[in-house]
Amino acid sequence: MRLIELFESNQTVTAYHGGSRIDKFSFDHLGTGENNHLLGPGVYFATRKNIGKKYTKYSSDPHLTEVEIDMSRVYDPIKGLPESMRGLGDQMAQSLGYDTMDDLPFKHTSLKYGWWPIGPIVETIGVKKAHELFRKFRLDGMYERLDTDSLEIAIYNMDVVKIIHSSPHDTTN
Repeated sequence: MRLIELFESNQTVTAYHGGSRIDKFSFDHLGTGENNHLLGPGVYFATRKNIGKKYTKYSSDPHLTEVEIDMSRVYDPIKGLPESMRGLGDQMAQSLGYDTMDDLPFKHTSLKYGWWPIGPIVETIGVKKAHELFRKFRLDGMYERLDTDSLEIAIYNMDVVKIIHSSPHDTTN
């Protein structure tokens, strides 16, 4: 099934996380990986196994963890999918006392905090409060397309992630 069809039918995707052995994901180690926060402060996954394997190089105990992710509330900021989530940035800004995202004090001049609408919110209220706001508005994560059939996914709500299998990975290959 092509990726676009997943969002039309609200299915899960299989994805991979490279790092240390994981029994349960948490946000305790945000910012310790690749230091690339284009999708905001979350736990990052790739739908291609070989991409997930690349990230095991940052761990002293490298493991590749296979997961299933419920994508029904994970947002594509470029395509505006799923459509039901469009305008969520302005709704979150309004809950903070601003009329629109454009009224936030930080205009998101860099990608340090993530793409629109995540970056300005994280920069304005900080990571912990931003995660609370994302949960309130059921923004479970964001994703970007790496090519026609693969995604990079940042998850902000670990309840949508189910661990399938975690196994040691030899980084010398």
